[in-house]
Amino acid sequence: MKRILYFLFPALIFVAACSTADDLKFEAFNPEVFAFDIGSEYEVNASVRVKGFEIRGEGEKFNSSIGYEIDLVKPDGETVKALLSKIEELDFTEKVGDTGIDMQFSLDSGYAEGKYTIVINLTDNFSGRTTSISSEFSLSK
Repeated sequence: MKRILYFLFPALIFVAACSTADDLKFEAFNPEVFAFDIGSEYEVNASVRVKGFEIRGEGEKFNSSIGYEIDLVKPDGETVKALLSKIEELDFTEKVGDTGIDMQFSLDSGYAEGKYTIVINLTDNFSGRTTSISSEFSLSK
């Protein structure tokens, strides 16, 4: 039995050490969103951190491609699908574990005051993996 353990333990360590980014779960975390009344409209700024995305490249040139689409849930429960859609082509000088994505959009005066929720749908364009995260914010004068 001890001989099996002597073999099994190093084998498990080897497998863990050889895991790659493909083994990581693509996920979003730490969403933040703020809305500013700028007179005739609201400016909404949002950010989220993502990790587990595929990075390609070598040396000091690495890149990744992350797309996002924002859905907006109004106070009455109505959802505006794909309010904003964009692809971020990210360049790095080294492999990174996570990165931030910043988003900005405007809402005209037709949007009523109240609590809103943004749903950020993210896609790692290299691996095809997807994830979503949401955050609440308020519109007020």
